[in-house]
Amino acid sequence: MFVQSQQLVEINGRIHNVNASKTRIPYFSFQIEGKPGTFYNPGNGSLSLFKTRIIDAGQPISFKIRKADLPKINADNRLLYFAYNGHDLWIDLYYSIVRPDFITQFGYLTYFFLLGVANLICIYRHRQTRLFTKLFMGSGIFFFMMMLL
Repeated sequence: MFVQSQQLVEINGRIHNVNASKTRIPYFSFQIEGKPGTFYNPGNGSLSLFKTRIIDAGQPISFKIRKADLPKINADNRLLYFAYNGHDLWIDLYYSIVRPDFITQFGYLTYFFLLGVANLICIYRHRQTRLFTKLFMGSGIFFFMMMLL
């Protein structure tokens, strides 16, 4: 995430048009004055509920895009934006890197849940071993992080 954050370029402008999605986790796409492209960031997870909402057109904004997308800005493309008005950069970067499909995510959740159950059994049977306790805590953290996707 840190490496990808270093490859972002800031864009400033004024919002021309805003479109809100009608999905469970809302996201906004917008256009800025003087640029034909549409900027969007769907998020895809429950962390997106904490992101700043785009209220109305006509307000000045700043956001970031990838350096590779900079030549596409003057074409009529859909471009992924990051850090609307400087907020929520790490949430946007997290979802731009980690976007597994449902089957893969369900497989990982099942794996970490079963790993946690196996470690609980080992903790119960071998109380003097701290290794299983640490493995259980680690699998619990991974299980929680996968649920955030």
